[in-house]
Amino acid sequence: AYSHCIAHGIDMTTSMTHQKDATKSGFWPIYRYDPRLAHHGERPFRLDSRKPTMPFAEFAKQEARFAMLARGNPERAQELFQLAQQDIDDQWHYYEQLAGVEREVSSAAVTAAAAVEGSES
Repeated sequence: AYSHCIAHGIDMTTSMTHQKDATKSGFWPIYRYDPRLAHHGERPFRLDSRKPTMPFAEFAKQEARFAMLARGNPERAQELFQLAQQDIDDQWHYYEQLAGVEREVSSAAVTAAAAVEGSES
């Protein structure tokens, strides 16, 4: 979960909306990774978030730590927001690839996973 705090300068009564915006912007994607799924022929990485629909700058300006930069040095803030957006876009593309990657599991890995599952029972 995205754990904001009062120091971020948001209205804490809107925390759920802010968390949703963090996900909608791609700043905080939601995913799961369970390596045991690979041993059952399933993909271990699952991307639960939808593709980002909110620009990072729009999300960032909701938080005082980013908004202060935008007010104090708008040109530099814009440059940094663009770099952050590019990073978010690149990460999202990578996550999509991970979610779609087929991979083979070695017999040693299957044996190790079975041993772990057996010890958890």
